[in-house]
Amino acid sequence: MAGKFLISGSALALMFFAGGARATDLLPNPTLDGGIGLANVTISVSDLERSTKFYQALGFAAGDRHEVPGALAAKTLGTPPDDKLEVRFISRNGMLIELVHIIPSSTKPASPGAAGQLGLSNFAFRVDDVMRVAALIKANGGTANDSSHATMGEGPQATEFVFCGDPDGVRLELVGPAKK
Repeated sequence: MAGKFLISGSALALMFFAGGARATDLLPNPTLDGGIGLANVTISVSDLERSTKFYQALGFAAGDRHEVPGALAAKTLGTPPDDKLEVRFISRNGMLIELVHIIPSSTKPASPGAAGQLGLSNFAFRVDDVMRVAALIKANGGTANDSSHATMGEGPQATEFVFCGDPDGVRLELVGPAKK
């Protein structure tokens, strides 16, 4: 697992350097507590433009699209060397997501994001109004599992949440203050 994280960090650095960034723009970062900070989360997508538009509807700003040479993608991500790889970083409030599109696209569905199995369960977004953002997700090609809508706690500390999916079925959790 650690090797994959380091490779992903290397791929991140390559993309920034290709875009004209300097090493000092990335590392070392004196604001990192204990020398470690989350660089980004990577999501494999079936259609880069569709996913970009989806996340832009949620307020993310999109960076430039970059192609990664097949040999580098094969070395860092384990894809066949003849596959093409395109990457775009999107950001909001300091959160960086790397959208990765491999051509030809995978025919495998997104991970179900089940907490009962190992691996990533979901991405959670803190929102001001859970149902408003769920409607926004549905209006932009995603899904909302209305039956997962629930509230935990009571009074001013009560938290509301619902699980949704992006256009490829990546599981997203919306968490916000419970509405009265």
